[in-house]
Amino acid sequence: MARAAGLRVRATLCLHGSHRRPGVPLPEWVARAAAADPDILFTDRYGRHHEEYLSFAVDELPVLGGRKPVEAFEDFFRSFRSAFADFFGSTITGITVSLGPTASSVPVVPASDRRPPVHRRR
Repeated sequence: MARAAGLRVRATLCLHGSHRRPGVPLPEWVARAAAADPDILFTDRYGRHHEEYLSFAVDELPVLGGRKPVEAFEDFFRSFRSAFADFFGSTITGITVSLGPTASSVPVVPASDRRPPVHRRR
């Protein structure tokens, strides 16, 4: 449809759910694994589990029905590439991978300046 209309698409592949957007949870099979073992979810320093995304600590552990999260992510990316290969470079002109629902609230530090940004009040 986008190709027929001459539109270009920048796809965002989200590896998380979103509490800010109702109806955008983790996939059911991931939610079931998290319900069985909440410690696979990201946990903040206060001990609160966040149902939007898995902890980085479990990336290489078989916590998803015997599979590692990195294996599931790899399958997801390969499936996307296979399904939309004919559209890359023409209709699909960019892909963003989102690792967490609040990542955009983190200030970006330019690669040439590794110091964190300074925010001054006026």
